[in-house]
Amino acid sequence: MTFENMRKWIGKKDRNLWVSLFLLIFSTRIAIEAYRLGLGSVHSPGPGFMMFGASSLLGLLSLHLFLKFLMTQESIRRGARTGKYWKRVIAVFIAFTIYIYLFDPLGYLLTTFFFMVFLLKLLGSRRWVFIVAGAAFISLVTYQVFSLWFALNFPKGVIRFF
Repeated sequence: MTFENMRKWIGKKDRNLWVSLFLLIFSTRIAIEAYRLGLGSVHSPGPGFMMFGASSLLGLLSLHLFLKFLMTQESIRRGARTGKYWKRVIAVFIAFTIYIYLFDPLGYLLTTFFFMVFLLKLLGSRRWVFIVAGAAFISLVTYQVFSLWFALNFPKGVIRFF
């Protein structure tokens, strides 16, 4: 690849390329800091264990997106320019920001339930019975796994009996 071709390739305005590179660098930095905190073991996790796992997963997914871009540049470029899902991405970002701010006052179960109702509705589920049942199921199962099995302390909020 000549220098001129490389300059054209880098100068292309493809969001998938730049987002995947940013997330790859970001996840690598987080993984390094989590490793410095200490990983511990599977049976006795250290303070950086979950952060290292999450950043490693993010790094693998961003690497996958970057490699996919390299393999099929034209199809990804067309999909990124259509802008079909940008409103959904912004809506999820805003909902997640609200989720963070309401996490302590409302508690884990209630905040997660409302967040999952929003996500399930946004992703296209039509029947409210499935949306509410799915959100309740996800909230209770994740609470069971993380609070009771992994002994993490979540804020109780307005629901005190869990």
